[in-house]
Amino acid sequence: MAALFAKLQGRYGTKFVAQFEGIERVAMDEWAQGLSGITGEQIATGLRLWQEDWPPSLPEFRNACLGKTNGKNEFGLDYIPEYYREAKVTDRARLLSSDERDARREKNRRHTAAMMAILKGRV
Repeated sequence: MAALFAKLQGRYGTKFVAQFEGIERVAMDEWAQGLSGITGEQIATGLRLWQEDWPPSLPEFRNACLGKTNGKNEFGLDYIPEYYREAKVTDRARLLSSDERDARREKNRRHTAAMMAILKGRV
């Protein structure tokens, strides 16, 4: 654990050290417990994957060690609420649709078709 903390301190300097000031031993024990079951290879993966400007928290680093990303939203979760999801539009004409707009479009379409029929009859 001391080697991991030294590596993170080398990478992040006081950003990493300041969060544990006065509780270094407790923090090291907490991280040791939190990373139990994680192999050295997985820790190397976590160090490689964590490329943020700020040092990771224990859960963030554990997820990086396991190859998990920070998630797809700003809360680090993979769940994206329905209202954030990109709308799947199959008919682009209906993208900005409303009943009134649809009625106007249909009226314009019929008007254009009638005008074309008149023009074809004259030609």
